[in-house]
Amino acid sequence: MNIEKILLELDNIIHDNFKVRKNSDNHLLFYEENSNASGKFVKIKTRGKVIAFSLDQDESGDFRVFPFFQKGIEGINSKNDGIIIFEKDRKLCVFLLEIKSTLNTKAKTKALAQLRKGKAFVDFLFEIYKDSNEITEEINYIIKEGIFYSDERTLTSKRKSSRANDKDNISNVEFFIKKANEIYELDRLFI
Repeated sequence: MNIEKILLELDNIIHDNFKVRKNSDNHLLFYEENSNASGKFVKIKTRGKVIAFSLDQDESGDFRVFPFFQKGIEGINSKNDGIIIFEKDRKLCVFLLEIKSTLNTKAKTKALAQLRKGKAFVDFLFEIYKDSNEITEEINYIIKEGIFYSDERTLTSKRKSSRANDKDNISNVEFFIKKANEIYELDRLFI
């Protein structure tokens, strides 16, 4: 599996409207689309070739990310805030992120559901890529998820325990919880 080739070809097939490019500080900047959110952004420092994009687009007009689905059905069109595909230690890696204003049970449940939809989209993306390039071998990748939140309340011992790495009971994907409005190094998040 030629990871460099996969990254280059994915970069060519993903529409520019969805791509997240490095800013002048060489960071990827992911925003929370909700203008009232206190968890506004996460900056990710990267090295090497990365493909970064967001399906969390403004759909207030006619534009739809998933026009196949009915617009008014609760949760069917939800998406996570960012997807980063990259190589680390000669392995193809995928990092999914979601930004929330607060970290309560409802927000965490919603974030995990959005991240599962991101994982489903990545699985779909790789299957379409394989088929259109007539690739018969499996494209193996490591996936990890992060929930970033902005909550100025003091963390209680119960909340501290929820910040450690954990696994989503439904997708069985490892995730962690960290503060929003910060800068993180992708390599350190993906250990």
